[in-house]
Amino acid sequence: MKGKKSFLTNLLIMVAGVVLIILHSPKFFEGMTIVCGLIFLVPSIINVVMYIGNGKDENGERKQSLTSTVIGWITSIGGVLLGLSMLIWAEWYKEILPILFAVVLILGALMQLHTLLIGYRPLKFPAWFLAFPAVLAIVGCIIMFVKPEESTTVLLTGICFVLFSVACFMEAWVVRAFKKAQALRQPDE
Repeated sequence: MKGKKSFLTNLLIMVAGVVLIILHSPKFFEGMTIVCGLIFLVPSIINVVMYIGNGKDENGERKQSLTSTVIGWITSIGGVLLGLSMLIWAEWYKEILPILFAVVLILGALMQLHTLLIGYRPLKFPAWFLAFPAVLAIVGCIIMFVKPEESTTVLLTGICFVLFSVACFMEAWVVRAFKKAQALRQPDE
């Protein structure tokens, strides 16, 4: 099951990368901020409406515990406020997105580096596999510190997402081949 989850995750990262490559434009972050604001706002409003009209069952007893209800109200109102703030101050959030993209790339590089150096001991990956996390880290640092134009940032992030998923697929292939070889070496018991 773990392999299927990893495959699906890597496939989704690749799709996200391709989408970023296709949709890169000077107005991408503005559009993304508005979409994210709506993604927080709409479900949170629906939750608030549901909490208003759906607190007790037929017997007049609470359907949820008081703690659950309070947490539900807090998160719903928080979602409404976050969604509204993303719509009202879209320009401010737009400035944060490149930093988030850079952090995601740098964390992806660290995760891959861990996988390559420690994650599958005693398996040793070919040294050239280290090029993948190196590229991710370098691009993440460029986005964070050089601050290229918005469309360039989106394009670079999309390319890195695709590169990350290809590297993960290659790592999975090497691990699978290693495990098969190990199984063949061990006598049946």
